[in-house]
Formats: sequence, structure tokens, C-alpha cells
Amino acid sequence: MVIAVPNFRELAGPLRDLHPEGVADEVINSGAGAFVDFSWRWYWLSEILCSVHDEADRSDDAAWHASSGGAQGVRPGADFDAYEPYRLLCSEVRRSFAAVDQEAFTGASSMWSNLIGGFD
Repeated sequence: MVIAVPNFRELAGPLRDLHPEGVADEVINSGAGAFVDFSWRWYWLSEILCSVHDEADRSDDAAWHASSGGAQGVRPGADFDAYEPYRLLCSEVRRSFAAVDQEAFTGASSMWSNLIGGFD
């Protein structure tokens, strides 16, 4: 089992109000092999996820600009969601990771879930 053990358990100031119990140990993966596998996957996928997120940011900005009358052309409908492709990709990455090691996704706030993101 791969476990993250924090250097400091108590949080300072406003963070203490959010997490009064402090920071606990967290299971990262069920074993070293899964951790190495995830780390390599993350090495290659993180750049792709960042790129898709950046593209969603640009699309969202362009849609906002167009809807405010700042640009000529087609305005997005009310159901336009620039981040849908990003969330779908994150969901697929999460499913792929979980198929390798379900133990790494025991909670919605697991390390790998947080790294993958997706605005769930």
C-alpha cells in the first residue's frame, strides 16, 4: 500500500476552520506497482489535460466576448458549455485509472481525483 504521510498535521489560520481535524494520512495506491503505473500515466496525460483545459478557457472567453456583443458572428446558445470536452476527458482518465487500481479512488477527494480535476 502506498500512503501519503504529511509532514505537518495541523493547518494554519483559515484552513484550520475548513479542516478542523487536520491532515490525515491518505492511501494513494494499493501498491508500488500501481503507483509507478499511475505516475507514468500522469506524466503523459497531465500535459494533454492542461492543453484541453486551456482550449476550453479560450472557447469560454470567446463565447463570452461574442455574447456581450464584442464580436460579430454566431453567438453560443444558452446550453453552450466550453468545458464539456475537458470534463469528459477527465472522466475517461479517471475511469481508466480506476480500472487499474480502484483503491486509489476510495473518495471523491483522493489525490488522483484531485490531480485529474474536471470540475466534478
